[in-house]
Amino acid sequence: MFTHNTKTMTKRFFLLSLLCIFAGFTSLSAQGTPPEEKPAKEKTKQAASSAPTPKNMFEVGINGGLSMLGGDVKPLPSYGIGIHVRKALDYIFSLRGDFLLAKLKGADETTAQQVLDREFETDWKSGTVFGVLSLNSLHWNKPVRSTNIYVMVGGGGNSYNVEYQSETVRKGTFKSGFSPHMALGAGLSVRASNRINIGLEQQVFAIFGSNADLVDGIFFDKGQTQEKSIFRDVLSFTNLTINFNLGNPATQSEPLYWINPLETVMNDIEALKNRPEVSLEDADQDGVIDALDQELSTPGGSNGRY
Repeated sequence: MFTHNTKTMTKRFFLLSLLCIFAGFTSLSAQGTPPEEKPAKEKTKQAASSAPTPKNMFEVGINGGLSMLGGDVKPLPSYGIGIHVRKALDYIFSLRGDFLLAKLKGADETTAQQVLDREFETDWKSGTVFGVLSLNSLHWNKPVRSTNIYVMVGGGGNSYNVEYQSETVRKGTFKSGFSPHMALGAGLSVRASNRINIGLEQQVFAIFGSNADLVDGIFFDKGQTQEKSIFRDVLSFTNLTINFNLGNPATQSEPLYWINPLETVMNDIEALKNRPEVSLEDADQDGVIDALDQELSTPGGSNGRY
């Protein structure tokens, strides 16, 4: 009987020991997991999900200004008008589509009698897609920038009609087909409000193809040497632009090239600065600071209630 009880107790003790060992091993395994790894990942995911790139408005602008052609004839100042649409991809890069109508003029006076040897008048139209880079997007001292400095590079197509006079052709016309071009630009915009900004910019167009030297209608050098000009014709457009941000301000921010990407962080820091300081004073000396003490008149040493 004693032997049977001993064996039974031994089995129970053995099973209890295994159970304790298993429980201890499980506890140690749980404690061995780095506690900060999972929360760090969760915090990163929460931060990424809580601060996505905001939906933002797009910009529509009206351009007007001075157009001139660098070619074989002395240029005369003329005018151009255009419209563009710009959309931010992020805080630095944006895409912009431009349409331009321009009048181009030029005339040479080379004889003693001041007779016009060569002159032209061209009607130009073109469409261009620009990639725009904001140069001051890394200035994070303000929630919203007051200026936007940018450069542009792009390409597109054009066509033109030109009426010209040369040494060999007293009156001639030429109508181009489609010609590709490359365009460069730079500008400075000043924010007037969350809806309007005004800018000054410069655009330059270099034409390619067989019509690249015919925007002024003059294909030959002076005289009748029938030699090509040194370089293709180049159009310059210096313009003032008035831009409007279109979108719902309740669900969309201003275009991102105006916005500080650290705006949320700056707002949180400002909120912390404005948060009232917590006093550690314990007026009744009961061991509980006044900010948490529910019984401010508790006698000292009584450990008043929280």
